[in-house]
Amino acid sequence: SSEGRKLTIIVDQTSRLESMIQDMLAFARPLVLRTAETELGTLAREGLAVAQETAVQQGVILRLQAEEGLWCQVDRSRFLHILLNVLINAIEASPAGEEVLIRLFRDNGFALLEVADRGPGIPPDQRQRIFEPFYTTKKNGTGLGLPIARKIIEAHGGLLEVADREGGGTVFRLKLPAEGTPTEKVG
Repeated sequence: SSEGRKLTIIVDQTSRLESMIQDMLAFARPLVLRTAETELGTLAREGLAVAQETAVQQGVILRLQAEEGLWCQVDRSRFLHILLNVLINAIEASPAGEEVLIRLFRDNGFALLEVADRGPGIPPDQRQRIFEPFYTTKKNGTGLGLPIARKIIEAHGGLLEVADREGGGTVFRLKLPAEGTPTEKVG
């Protein structure tokens, strides 16, 4: 019935507005980080487990290459929030049958977490715009996911960067100041 259809549209729009308001509040609020020394490989696997269902639905394979023993001071729940945002974006951008590669490694005092997809890529003129509030190319996007992610990572003293993936696609790079292994710091 057309009544039922209208109702569905209203409910959809309402929940979309609700998530947009949540995002706006998250973006506007001052960030208070609750950081703890965290092994990033463990956290990456946690994020992958959560994103796995979406990957299966899209027919996308998730592959993780993680260097062990990479410790950082992070706010676990906020970092998971960013990781999931970037992972879900990568999964949604990927054609079925393709793989999203997650790499975690140490680089010059930083822990680098890369999420690489085989999607259509991001045109150079949109590179910086994707971090602007309310800019989105998604039908149901609020345009706040990446700006919030960047705000969180910068609060950690890190960086969120985007680059082309060799052979097509996009790489999102999360950079965090790395620490030694906990044993190194005891002395």
